[in-house]
Amino acid sequence: MKMDSYSKTNRKKIIFFTDTIGIGGAEEYLRMLVLGLNDEFNVRVAIPKNKGTEDFVNELKSKNIEVDYIKKYNILNNFFYFRKNKPDY
Repeated sequence: MKMDSYSKTNRKKIIFFTDTIGIGGAEEYLRMLVLGLNDEFNVRVAIPKNKGTEDFVNELKSKNIEVDYIKKYNILNNFFYFRKNKPDY
């Protein structure tokens, strides 16, 4: 049963975190995974902001995927990001 009929606020929240600086095989897999789960979950992607990820981010945003920019290699900031957003998965 698709969850389209459920309010988006009732869906479980999933945050995918990547520290990539460019797009390759892992990011293609992440793209397919995120797009496939977007109908059933509140999906969000946390990614560093740089020129190598702009097209990837723009594609996700065009598919109504929430994208947040994170600081690469900053464990404390990333900890607070997850604490604030409280993902289920």
